[in-house]
Amino acid sequence: MQQAPLRIAVIDQGAGIPEGKLAEVTKRFARGSDGRSQGAGLGLSIVEQIMRAHGGRLELRRNAGAGVTATLHFAPAV
Repeated sequence: MQQAPLRIAVIDQGAGIPEGKLAEVTKRFARGSDGRSQGAGLGLSIVEQIMRAHGGRLELRRNAGAGVTATLHFAPAV
């Protein structure tokens, strides 16, 4: 029996991430340049590494208007 893919989406309606920066925000220590960012810039990097380690992936997409949707695509169980 084939399992349906499992996905979890987290939708943010904040300021968003500029199109050219989406690939950069998963790099270690990447932070926003608008001066409002707090933290070490490790969150999305860690999420991406965990997803890859378990055969899944992280997808980031800009929302129409504002914000970003982060979708976790989990690998099917064996």
